[in-house]
Amino acid sequence: MAGAAESTARNHDKIAGATSLARCACIDIGSNTTRLLVAEAGASRLHEVVSERAFTRLSECVNGELGPELIAEVASIVARQARQARELDAVSLRIVATAAVRQATDRHALAAAIDAGCGTPLEILDAEEEARLAFRGAIGALAAPPDGPLGVVDVGGGSTELVVGTADGGVTWSVSLPFGSATLTRTELPSDPPTAYAATGRGVRGRRQRHVAAAADGRRAGPRRAHPRAAGAG
Repeated sequence: MAGAAESTARNHDKIAGATSLARCACIDIGSNTTRLLVAEAGASRLHEVVSERAFTRLSECVNGELGPELIAEVASIVARQARQARELDAVSLRIVATAAVRQATDRHALAAAIDAGCGTPLEILDAEEEARLAFRGAIGALAAPPDGPLGVVDVGGGSTELVVGTADGGVTWSVSLPFGSATLTRTELPSDPPTAYAATGRGVRGRRQRHVAAAADGRRAGPRRAHPRAAGAG
């Protein structure tokens, strides 16, 4: 786990003729990957300059602890991505972490290592802020967001956010479900190939139905609104 080779995938999409726009950067430490995005801020949308991801697989930590080796590995990757952002003339850099770090017992050790390595503090997002940013990102990717309520489903490695809001007013309701692609794979598909029972997906469906039903009950408790249009984010 901690000693795994740094596996990266890069996508360089240079924007010609837009060098006058201010460049900003974000490093997103998720449950499976640590992602860098450098973009130019337009009037209403971001224009991607460079994106990169490194497979760090924080969701595989044991007993909720990242451990010194994995902390050092992630901090090194973040420091390299931060240097890359600055070399590309990013004028601002934000480093955030989501469910895997939020749930880790030694998350403050990771934050200290990242701050020491690149001089930028780590922001550990709570579930509400993660949902808000997922909604902004999904809606901001649309050329012309429709009017009325919009729904976003953000499936991460360690959690899944269900969000409802409007393009103009932002989030009006959200819930974070305690499972994602990595946690479901680890708990429901522990063997390769999967057992006959696991292959049916019954355990996954049962857990998903319980959590979604609870979320739906919370949604119904609020004021009635028109059915939202949906947008997915993964």
